[in-house]
Amino acid sequence: MTEPTDYMTDESFSANMSTSVLHADDPLALENDVGPALHLSTTYAYPGTAESLKPYQSVGEESFPYYVRIAGNNCDRAEAALSSVLKAPSVLYGSGLAAVYSLLAYLNPKNIAIHKPGFGGYSGTVGIIKRLNRLTGLRTSYIDKTCEQIHEGDVIWLESPMNPLGIVFDIHYYKELAKKKGAVLVVDSTFAPPPVQDALALGADYVVHSVTKYLGGHTDVLAGATASYNKSAIQTLKGDRAYLGSILHPQQCYLLLRSLRTYPLRIARHSENGYLVANHLNKLATDPNFAAKNGIDKGLILEVYHDSLQKEDFVSKNLTGGHSSCFGFLVNSEKVARHVCCDLRYFHHATSLGGVESLVEWRKMTDPHIDPRLIRISIGIEDANDLIQDLNRVFAALSA
Repeated sequence: MTEPTDYMTDESFSANMSTSVLHADDPLALENDVGPALHLSTTYAYPGTAESLKPYQSVGEESFPYYVRIAGNNCDRAEAALSSVLKAPSVLYGSGLAAVYSLLAYLNPKNIAIHKPGFGGYSGTVGIIKRLNRLTGLRTSYIDKTCEQIHEGDVIWLESPMNPLGIVFDIHYYKELAKKKGAVLVVDSTFAPPPVQDALALGADYVVHSVTKYLGGHTDVLAGATASYNKSAIQTLKGDRAYLGSILHPQQCYLLLRSLRTYPLRIARHSENGYLVANHLNKLATDPNFAAKNGIDKGLILEVYHDSLQKEDFVSKNLTGGHSSCFGFLVNSEKVARHVCCDLRYFHHATSLGGVESLVEWRKMTDPHIDPRLIRISIGIEDANDLIQDLNRVFAALSA
């Protein structure tokens, strides 16, 4: 079987995404099925004869998967397709948090800078850091313009766009800051995977994704990934994964590969819909006449956070391929926030994001530090006008 590194060349990423995501894994096919087969075996017979058997020297070097905890055809094919999207070698995990833990265990920093709780940032990453603190004494500071606590070998962990607001940070600035300090820049780009944002091209040393979200996109895959231009590091992470036991299950790999085939089409619709809904909500918040025309009280929506509403120059340099469709907005009371989340027809009141169906979440459900008036919304691939009319209906009812 072809080794994964054989096709991780610049040439394999030269085709347009819509083409490469359909064909990057072709060299790894074990059969002539056009639709990839699902291989559920946990172990595989060693190839060779008594005379030709050659023991493996280390986990990660195998050209043939002999145990599914280490490698397997479904995982190799999914990684090949994912790498074509991310335009870099990638490693898949059983969840986004497994990717976070594995990368931090590999980098083993003494200090890490993250977004300040209550302002933003994924709580799962904070949970991983707390457990690493228990093991290694990892110290936490918060991201600002200087990151004074960060030194050589430390990590700046940037979410851009940032959960739950969806606002964007200057990746190039933090790239230069990390370089000056001899630190490592990791970007969690879950809210804006390529082609919306290519964090590696912008200077990140590593990018992590909750593949569960846009890349999986159908609310039936739990997965995570790390990607980097550093092929040696990715190969080491794959070896580490074998001992951490965090490889993605073959069935999940199979579903992910199916999802990735249509990803370029889905992400374009997400981007367009997110822009339309965010700007409609912002107009309701900022234009009293427009709000009144829709039967909505002035001041019901206080503020909308979305990358298209940011004024900084770096936003368009980061997001070269569209917009995120997950963002937050603030309403004038906790009561309104609760009703919006429970009364919408085309939005499920649930956590997560990036699926084909639209979601809305009263963020206080899962974040004790957040303003109780904050709502996070994930725009799916429905008709944008239907979503807008649904929002208008609920806000007008609350006004009445």
